[in-house]
Amino acid sequence: MTKTNTLLVIFLLLCIQLMSQKVILQLDATPSSTPSVSKASLRYNKDFAYSFTLDDCSADHYAVAKPLFQGGIVPNSGYTSPGFFFTDGCGNNLPFKIGLAWNSTNTYGAGPNANDPNYMTWTQLQEVYNLGWDVINHSYAHRAWGDISGNYTYANQITQNNDAVRNHLGVEMPIFVAPSGDYNYHSVALQLGHKAIFDQNYPQGGVSFNGIQVDDNANMTELKGFRETIESQVDNATKLTYIANQSTGGTHLWYNEFGHYINNMNTSAAFNFYKFKDYISNLASVYGTNGSDRVWFAPLQEVYEYVVSRQNVNYNLSLTAENKLEITLNLSSVPTWLRRKTVTLVINSTANFSNVTLPQGITATWRGTGSTKLLNLDFTNYTPVVPVELVKFTATAKNTMAVLNWETAAERKFHGFEIEKSTDGFSYTPIGKINATGNGSKYSFEDVQFSKTSYYRLKMLDKDGTFDYSRVVSLLVASKFNVKITPSVSDETVIVETDFDDKTTATIEVYSQTGQLKTRQTASHFNTISIENLPQGLYFVRVNHGQDFWVKKIVKY
Repeated sequence: MTKTNTLLVIFLLLCIQLMSQKVILQLDATPSSTPSVSKASLRYNKDFAYSFTLDDCSADHYAVAKPLFQGGIVPNSGYTSPGFFFTDGCGNNLPFKIGLAWNSTNTYGAGPNANDPNYMTWTQLQEVYNLGWDVINHSYAHRAWGDISGNYTYANQITQNNDAVRNHLGVEMPIFVAPSGDYNYHSVALQLGHKAIFDQNYPQGGVSFNGIQVDDNANMTELKGFRETIESQVDNATKLTYIANQSTGGTHLWYNEFGHYINNMNTSAAFNFYKFKDYISNLASVYGTNGSDRVWFAPLQEVYEYVVSRQNVNYNLSLTAENKLEITLNLSSVPTWLRRKTVTLVINSTANFSNVTLPQGITATWRGTGSTKLLNLDFTNYTPVVPVELVKFTATAKNTMAVLNWETAAERKFHGFEIEKSTDGFSYTPIGKINATGNGSKYSFEDVQFSKTSYYRLKMLDKDGTFDYSRVVSLLVASKFNVKITPSVSDETVIVETDFDDKTTATIEVYSQTGQLKTRQTASHFNTISIENLPQGLYFVRVNHGQDFWVKKIVKY
């Protein structure tokens, strides 16, 4: 073996050692048989997982959903929620948590900080994110019909939303929820780095229509999952009962549902707060802490991350003469992009344990008695050794140039960066190269050929010839017109206001949730749209102006 190869082997062995962590269970007695350990299919060793998502960043997702799930007074309802809980299998209550399918701006360009009372603010989003809720990419402005104007391509809708959430919250969104069930987003979202896609139109009766099986051989690569709208079946818990009944005998299913507005206190509506509250309350009483305690109620991202973590955790066991069960974890294969890195281990031992020794960066809860002993490990704060740590990457427009700035926290045996550019979000070409300095540094690059919407990424080159890609950042060409619609929930009419200079090609269309055109009229600056004769449900208002367009959801109750 050459000196270079010897050093490489030593380096790799050191990395593996640093990525291996030893957890020690002190058994109370000598076991009558050799203990064994297995990884639970779901966190906390639950029978089935249930995820719920609220779409489109409506203000009631904070004002109503937060006190409903966390416990507190729900405004305008006369209801004080006790909160909803399941246990971690070790005697600790954990709250039900949901996900928010987030648009960083509404379709007439007013972001969450525009003092629009119909939308959540960035501060509110940060608060619920800190509670453990997840923010899920739902496109930048819910423009669901693709590239007509050239300004609102599928790729742009995805990357702009990623950039906005990253800039305000400093977090990534690995999960994508297709707006309006638009299939055209799927391949683009996956190509831009999203790990899973959920869609109410997928897969039309396929496997995940009856829940996603998450046991040992579950395929999480480019996962496409079905999600059920709760608004059409909130009075009927048959499907959830089916999922629970099928999650037995070693089969573990993951099911998810979604809705939109839950602040409607009108009890005659098809979907309103009271029906939703009763639905979740019943789920909690049957399957939560006060019931069978079989459910893991968590957001889409959290469940997905657990399965990925579980599949990539490896371990070895040894039992010492002092009755110490040593579990040596190898975490080197666990992806670094996960918000949470967790695994639940089921301990099969005739001897109980009451003390657990954990390495730095790993926390745990455990149950060391009974027929099923558990160890819930959380290694989110464990950081493996990597060649380069990229902590910041931004793109800003300066005159006719795009200025890229990025920063590293550390560089180990790292060669440098190749800057790549795309104008369609798919095909990238190199436009420059910068060598590494050898320490954590700040870098900058100017693209003098910037003239339209562009996408940038960094190809990060290690000295051993391997490489990885950064996330994608983008620069957007601004919208050409503004549209405002009020109210978003109505039973008779909605008002559409525009700022068109030339209205000769402007039309307003209303579509059903399945894409059926219900009405069309010529647009002016101020338009009254009647929805009085439409059935209750979700609709889309589309405003067309030449080659540009705008789309907004409304609810008829």
